[in-house]
Amino acid sequence: HIVMMCGRTACVRSSKEIAQACSYQTKTGSIVQPQWVNSSSCSYKPSYNKGPKSSSAVLLINCNYERVLQPMQWGLVPSWHKGCPKTFAFNMINARLDTLTNKKSFMNILQKGQRCIVLADGFYEWQTIGTKKQPYYIHLKDDIKPQPDTEEKQMLTMAGLFDKHSSEEGEIYTYTIITVDASDTFKVLHDRMPAILNSPDAVDKWLDTTSVTWENALKLLLPLDCLQWYPVSTFVNNVRHDSSNCLKRIDENDGARKSRSCLLMHNWLKVSDTNSSSSNRVCDAPSVSSNKISDKTSELSTETHKPPSAVKGKISS
Repeated sequence: HIVMMCGRTACVRSSKEIAQACSYQTKTGSIVQPQWVNSSSCSYKPSYNKGPKSSSAVLLINCNYERVLQPMQWGLVPSWHKGCPKTFAFNMINARLDTLTNKKSFMNILQKGQRCIVLADGFYEWQTIGTKKQPYYIHLKDDIKPQPDTEEKQMLTMAGLFDKHSSEEGEIYTYTIITVDASDTFKVLHDRMPAILNSPDAVDKWLDTTSVTWENALKLLLPLDCLQWYPVSTFVNNVRHDSSNCLKRIDENDGARKSRSCLLMHNWLKVSDTNSSSSNRVCDAPSVSSNKISDKTSELSTETHKPPSAVKGKISS
């Protein structure tokens, strides 16, 4: 059973704010902002809840060795795929570092130097405790220094690979996020985490595909202890939900109490129905279908992203 990780992100900054956050120092010492490259196939849109096939801001090097920002679709569609990108059957939103070099689709673009950095404010993960799946919002630690010349928090800079697919419908750029073994602190949530490049030097080397070989570039990808998280509502489970409610911190214990209340009500109704049936009595009150309660209980714990079971315990934020 292969468990998907990092299948939902959040990036609520505007295009202008992202460019400002990606300011960097050139070899001549000047500070510049990367320019946005227009794309005919997709456009960047801020979102609290980005899922596969959505468009994200991606940082890469152009043919003039300059950093540029480009909107790309999440979920790699290899250039060798024949036909419409929508017909590509594989869900390649993540690429495991430990098996990266064994897969032709990833190895081809890695050798071609098609490395990139996927930008986000944070991402979501679900922890399973018993029958309950609790979503968490994960972001850089608060004590990490803000961007130079601004009070804005640094963006999450995740190592990725990209490819360009051409068909009768046109060209489309797509990407995948590389994942590594989880750090010791993150293992309480998931056994894997995105490969984060959390220093200007690491970002420089990952994007420098002319001077830094792919072998040396992969050595940059390590489990880093740079994340913190907090519980959020199951509102985020539905990828169509896109508002600040996705990021709103909740009382985890309150959510557990609500789940237990739903379960108790469901069990009580089942007992009531059984007793009523056995005594052949007719209840004057309107009947309540136990299936509806069951559906509602299921809805409260539904999510499309299925992480592995985790050890129950307190999670520090």
